[in-house]
Amino acid sequence: MPPRRLVAPVWQDDNDVAECFLCHTTYSIFHRRHHCRKCGKVVCGDCSSQEMHYFDNTPIATPPPPDVSYPNDNGNRSRVRLSKPSEQYKTCDECANEIIMIRRALFDEPNSVVNQSDEDNTNGIKYTSREHTHQLPCSSSTTSLNRRNHDGTSDSNLCPVCATDLLKEYISDRKNVELISNDDFEKFKEQHISECLVAFDFNTDHSTRFSPESNARNKMLVYNIPPIPKPQYENIDVVGSASTSVDTSLVPPEKIEEAECVICLEDLKPGDKVGRLECLCVFHYKCIKDWFNKKGYGECPVHFLHK
Repeated sequence: MPPRRLVAPVWQDDNDVAECFLCHTTYSIFHRRHHCRKCGKVVCGDCSSQEMHYFDNTPIATPPPPDVSYPNDNGNRSRVRLSKPSEQYKTCDECANEIIMIRRALFDEPNSVVNQSDEDNTNGIKYTSREHTHQLPCSSSTTSLNRRNHDGTSDSNLCPVCATDLLKEYISDRKNVELISNDDFEKFKEQHISECLVAFDFNTDHSTRFSPESNARNKMLVYNIPPIPKPQYENIDVVGSASTSVDTSLVPPEKIEEAECVICLEDLKPGDKVGRLECLCVFHYKCIKDWFNKKGYGECPVHFLHK
């Protein structure tokens, strides 16, 4: 099952709207226009006061270059900017509510929200709708949960066969937020992986899996380099000698030449977390993940340079 093509939300022109689509406040010198990075719509400051972490690799709305008019299609939007786990983005209340509801349904916890006016308030998270504002309880333990490791979370949502972000695909398929749940997401993952395995087994053209058109099949094995075993010693009895025993040891192995990560040019040492591709190339896990984010999943740095 091939991954879907990412399409960035269209950045709405300021001149297209005269009032906020949420609270219907007329824009003026006192009520400035802002843009939601999730949907790209123009919104007032009061209805876009939340800055949120998005799901990994979510397309972000960006303003077009000064010399490009606002397109109705994606002809001038071939380059899509994706969200980063460490960054927060200005979000309108409508999109913020949707993200919070999805995270609650999938993970039973609200997303970390930073409100400019309530940044020092750790007792609640602002949850805003078009007409009402509610305050949700938020303990310090919940706040710490929101800062969990995004690296492990994103890896668990990747299809091991085609490397598709299943969480993003699941959310795009479920248009109705009320239908989203953790159990339904697990069933969706299981069905997707099963279909990918069947499609891969029946595809006999595995010899071209390193070609540019099928790099997504270059799967990766992640592990920690085991420590080098220490030399062992043994006492051996000697017959016909005045000495009862003599201490003989195994010859310690020659110093093993440590492999090198060609991305950061540092040695791969015991205990390091590494990733081995199907082409048997090994890299630091963090290095190869950063490479995939730039060049695409499955692109081996060594073989990519020689294509």
